[in-house]
This record gives sequence, structure tokens and C-alpha cells, in this order.
Amino acid sequence: PPPPTPPPAVSIMAHCGGGGSARTGVSNSIAVTVKEQIGADDYSVRRIRVDTGDQIGVGVAIYRRHDGRGDARMLAAVGDEARLYAIPLEGSKVDLPDDEKEDA
Repeated sequence: PPPPTPPPAVSIMAHCGGGGSARTGVSNSIAVTVKEQIGADDYSVRRIRVDTGDQIGVGVAIYRRHDGRGDARMLAAVGDEARLYAIPLEGSKVDLPDDEKEDA
């Protein structure tokens, strides 16, 4: 049989920022950029903003299944907690709330 078709290329980058708990007026969030291959030479880019409330994120780790199936996951250190988020990929059944979507 022929070898399995590899999953489309996906790149995900995330960073944390904000004013912390100092009430500076700068909101605390995690910014996520997802670049996915949707054709031979065609890519989509999406930006997602995750509000972290009055706590600032201090680190993120992003992972995905080794076989490339399913959504990605992001583990974030926020304040004194570890939070787990789903990062929807092309064809995902996860729908983000409108306030977490940003236009690319």
C-alpha cells in the first residue's frame, strides 16, 4: 500500500503580555498566531487572543499529537495556576467565542 499522506504543515506561536495585577489599563492576555497549510502553496493565518483576567501569563507550551491529528493544546502558566487551552486547527469542531477571535 502507498505511504500515508502527511498532515498539512502547521506553525503555532504564542506569547504572553499585559500589565499584570497593577491595574495599568493594559489587559493581560496570551496572543496566539496559527499558520496552516491549506493548499500546495497556500496558507491561512489566524490570530487568537486569550484573556487571562487580572493575572499575567508567564510561560506557554504548545503540543500536538505525534500523528498530526486533532487540535493543538496550549499549557499556560498564569499567576499561580497552570491552564490548559485548545487551539482549534483547520476542520476543528472547536468554535472560539467571538471575543477571542482576531482578524489576520
